[in-house]
Formats: sequence, C-alpha cells, structure tokens
Amino acid sequence: MRTMTLTTTLAAIAVVALAGCSDDGGGNGGGGDDKDVIAGKDVAAKAETALESEVDNLAEGGFECPDVDREKGATATCTRTSEASGYYLVVDGQVEVSEVSGDDFGLDVQMEDAAKEFGQTAESIEADLSTQAESKFGEAPQSLECPDLPGEEGATITCSLTVAGEDKSLEVTATEVDLTNYTMSYTFAEK
Repeated sequence: MRTMTLTTTLAAIAVVALAGCSDDGGGNGGGGDDKDVIAGKDVAAKAETALESEVDNLAEGGFECPDVDREKGATATCTRTSEASGYYLVVDGQVEVSEVSGDDFGLDVQMEDAAKEFGQTAESIEADLSTQAESKFGEAPQSLECPDLPGEEGATITCSLTVAGEDKSLEVTATEVDLTNYTMSYTFAEK
C-alpha cells in the first residue's frame, strides 16, 4: 500500500475554511462597461488577496467568481481551487461587498467548512506508479496515463501504461480517506 500525506501548504487552506477574511479598497481593474456590476475576475482577485493576507503558505490556486452587483451587501458564491504536494482541493466561499466607493470596493470572504472536492492529482499518481513499475518490471514505463483520483474511500481509477513494449492496466483505489486532515492512501494492482 502506498500512503500519501498532505503537507502544511495544502492544510493551510483547510484552516482558512474556518475563518473569514476581508479586503477593503482597491479598484475594479476595468472589469467591464457595466458600472452597476463588479466583474467576476475582479471579485476573484480581491478574494484571493484577502485570503493571502490571512494565511501563511497558502496553497497555490485561485478563485472563480461570478459578477456581483456593485452595492454594499451584494453576495455571491465563489469557488477556490488549489493544488499542493500532489493533492487538489476545491472549496466554496461566500463573498459579500462590504463597501463601494466609486471604482473601489471592499469584500468580506467566508470559506465553507468542508471541501467541495478533494483528491490526488494524476501527475502525483503517475510519478509514484512510474517508480513502482520500474521496480516491478525492471525498466521505466514508456508511457503512463492516469486521471485524478477523487478523495472518496473506494473511488477507483484505471491507469494505462506501456512497459517493455507491453500495454498494461493498473487499477488504483482510494483507501483511508481523512477529509478532516485532507490525507488519503491508495492501493494499486494490475488488472
């Protein structure tokens, strides 16, 4: 069994899920012609700035947000996707316009307590399986392709590889998924 553990860079986003943050001021960056709306890309940039000010070692990622009415109290749901140490994490957050002054606006951000999606990236699984295949078959695979592995116990993906000129399939299954600490293990076997 191969165990992968989340490092503190991704765990930092989990801490943010319990905290709110805000960013006051800053322009809308020319988000469009509609003066009654703040462009989603500007809301996303402001939300990311607010989060960065609250969390050290924030996992690399970013927000996607819809346009928001340019008025105090306007709200929207944004989604932040991040990736670190071979894991990906998708968390929703609520944003609220806290103030509006001309082109400037303030924003409060409150992240959800639980991840919307969590799992291991295809690249991380491929790197691990490549090493394992080299040990098992005596040479590195000529090709290896895997999809992301969802962080749900029992979730299964199929990876295809070519090693020593032979095509093979590996079944990878998520085990021991801990959504509190964002860790998981997986097993794999040749199909």
